[in-house]
Amino acid sequence: MTGMAEITDDRGTRIDYVVEGAGVPALVLHGAYSTRDEIMPVTGPILEGRGMRGVYPDLPGMGESAGSSARTSDEVLDALDAVIAAEIRDEPFVVIGHSFGGHLARGVAARHPDRVRGLALLSPFVDDFEPAPARVVEDDGGIDALDESVRADYLGYFVVRTAATRDRFERFVRSSLGRYDGDVVDRIMNASTLTPDPDHAPFAGPAVVAVGRDDGLIGWRAQRRLGDIHPRATFVVVDGAGHALVHERPHLVRTVLNDWLDRVERVETVDRVGERHGEHLRAERPRR
Repeated sequence: MTGMAEITDDRGTRIDYVVEGAGVPALVLHGAYSTRDEIMPVTGPILEGRGMRGVYPDLPGMGESAGSSARTSDEVLDALDAVIAAEIRDEPFVVIGHSFGGHLARGVAARHPDRVRGLALLSPFVDDFEPAPARVVEDDGGIDALDESVRADYLGYFVVRTAATRDRFERFVRSSLGRYDGDVVDRIMNASTLTPDPDHAPFAGPAVVAVGRDDGLIGWRAQRRLGDIHPRATFVVVDGAGHALVHERPHLVRTVLNDWLDRVERVETVDRVGERHGEHLRAERPRR
């Protein structure tokens, strides 16, 4: 199933989203100054291969949700709650967040602890981020293959500069360039406090945090605490990758996400077996 929808929350914040596939839902959140067009090719094949349903909003102020009235990150969470109510309803679901979408994903998990079954954070934004020292990991000198108008965007995002990453930039990143309201996005990011605070209500289910060691935009050291406060988190630091980790090491990211989803499925299976066992014991309990 593939569909598109647009809803407006109680505050009047408009948010547009796309649904792909069927099965267990995954709410997938892109980063700031971007659109869902960047993250869908990353997670779409994984979710499709596992028979899952991807729910992809364009975050307020970006993509098809540009012109939003959202003023804070909490108001973005309110809009995402409206998407959850309309599309996911009362189903359990997993959340995947990239960059600033990772920050919001933690907020979603904190608001819905009884329904979120898994949390994946890819190069997640944290308020106390520490950019890594600027370093180009690889450069084949082929920058002239890109239009001059987008070279600065590519160079500012990628530390692995090869034909493969230029191809991914052209196919997955370029279409999102400039498709945002800068004032709205700046406003949301400057008011990044989330309610409830995910640090005080850490997600307790299977989680994964993947960061690039050469992330010159938001770094990786401050994100280490996410591996500590989430009790079932796998924390992965990828050498030779930057903030564009999902594009620079796509095969590794696919492996990491599949491992995480395997863990989510195992927990679900154990829980179901435990429930059936408990029901059996209650049924067999002798009456007095």
